[in-house]
Amino acid sequence: MTIFLLAWALVATILLVLVSYLHFVSNPLPFPDRGHRCYGVRDAKAQEILVRLLHTFGLKEVFTMDAGPSHQTIMNDGSTVIHYLDSNERAELFTGTALSIRFDDPLKMAKLFREAFTSVGYASRIYEPTLSGLPPGSLYILVSEAFLGWELVITKPIMQMPMPNKRKIILS
Repeated sequence: MTIFLLAWALVATILLVLVSYLHFVSNPLPFPDRGHRCYGVRDAKAQEILVRLLHTFGLKEVFTMDAGPSHQTIMNDGSTVIHYLDSNERAELFTGTALSIRFDDPLKMAKLFREAFTSVGYASRIYEPTLSGLPPGSLYILVSEAFLGWELVITKPIMQMPMPNKRKIILS
């Protein structure tokens, strides 16, 4: 009986260490999903250079994914994303730099933010981009005079979004 308890204690300890490592160190998914900070760059070359430089300072690529015209590198801090848009998708209206948050009803939340800013005099508009691979109603962008050079992106939680195509920039 004592060996049985020791075996279970060992298995439980190993699982606890593994889960702790995945959550606090490696974190292969942005889970828990608290949103992210998205920093836009001009193209794939700029993205690769920045990801390689950040790697030398300990901010490492977890994976890079392609979601329609958006190409995003998720970094190991769980909140930083370096991304670029295909040139034909870039609009002068959007900077590519955004604070991204998750909500089960993203349109409801976007309207709440828009009303908060317009009620104090900041012009604000909600956009629903048509991105291939994303179901309608899953992503909204709030552009407001209140923001200096960035947008607010509101999406459904990651577990409710389609699986993106993953790849790696740094193969190490």
